[in-house]
Amino acid sequence: MDNPSRDIRPTEEQLLKALPFCDGEPSSSKTAPICGICGKTFKNRGSMRFHMQRAHKTEFVDGENGTLDSILGFRRDGNCTIGGGRKGEAMRFHCPLEGCRRRDDAQQHFASAKLLVQHFQKKDLNRHEFGLDDEGSRHCLVLRFTANLINLNLKKQLAVENVDFTSTRVKLIGFCSARNELKKHSQIQASWRVGKQRKALKFAFREKQTKRSTTHAEELRWLLDKVEFMEKFKGRSVRFSSGQNVSATVNAPLNQKFVCRDSINVTLQHPRYKDIVVQLVSVANQIELQPIAASSGLGNNVFVCERTRRRTLRESFRSKMTVFSGILLGIGSVGMIIGYSFWKQMPAQNDEPAGDRRREYENLQ
Repeated sequence: MDNPSRDIRPTEEQLLKALPFCDGEPSSSKTAPICGICGKTFKNRGSMRFHMQRAHKTEFVDGENGTLDSILGFRRDGNCTIGGGRKGEAMRFHCPLEGCRRRDDAQQHFASAKLLVQHFQKKDLNRHEFGLDDEGSRHCLVLRFTANLINLNLKKQLAVENVDFTSTRVKLIGFCSARNELKKHSQIQASWRVGKQRKALKFAFREKQTKRSTTHAEELRWLLDKVEFMEKFKGRSVRFSSGQNVSATVNAPLNQKFVCRDSINVTLQHPRYKDIVVQLVSVANQIELQPIAASSGLGNNVFVCERTRRRTLRESFRSKMTVFSGILLGIGSVGMIIGYSFWKQMPAQNDEPAGDRRREYENLQ
């Protein structure tokens, strides 16, 4: 007799919160310290409990808001599913993405939540990849991120518009840099409609020769030269442009891919209006830009952005310092105990022998 089965169909939002499990988190669904409300990761359950109390004003309950199972919307205890399940029940995990063969097919499913999250991460990365192709139908400009447009010109509320560049309502145009071009430059523009408004967001990249701060050697790098946002309504148009700070934030060696795990804010200015902030948002916990040398196969190396690199080094240093401090504290404690024991065993120079003191006590009695 076959074991009963249960279909688990998490939403895309739940799987996005569970993506940190694919980035070095423990595979055990009972011990992974991830907040089920905001998706933030922690090193231990104590940090999770403190975060839940301080940030969300709620108590952390093991198995409800800090595990992979709870984030995907189900609970279990061993191989018995809580909430209507029976002993030995087999769970079948299905992908929520449209067109995926593992969504509705009863025979095509995943046996564990971990495999489903890994599958969704690969699909989600490919789904949010956009760019341009050259004449040989090879990718010559590849980007992977979404954008939030934060408009500060409204009086009553803050307007935030999310732009998915892979959507069918967004039209992409632009050009790539030639392989033998002396000073390489490329550009991509996304345009879409919102009601009667026409909007466009343009990213321009170029090559620049710079000096390294450490060795002062000359180096060719590509950089995000300019970001522009255009809006047209009833024959009137307005254009917001970025300053020079964006080049210092987004740049990499010429044949390398720019990768960042943190959101990047680009401020666009206009002489008469308030600023508009373009926020580059990571897809599957990662922003990727490869505007030059994508078709030649030279962009396989990865350049990690400074913000992510500093945060990673800081967390690693903090972890090593915690271990080192614990070792020093343990050695110091053991040394104090041993020293105190030796001190108790050594009689003081001015003290009388223990036998004489004992006889004096007996005479007093």
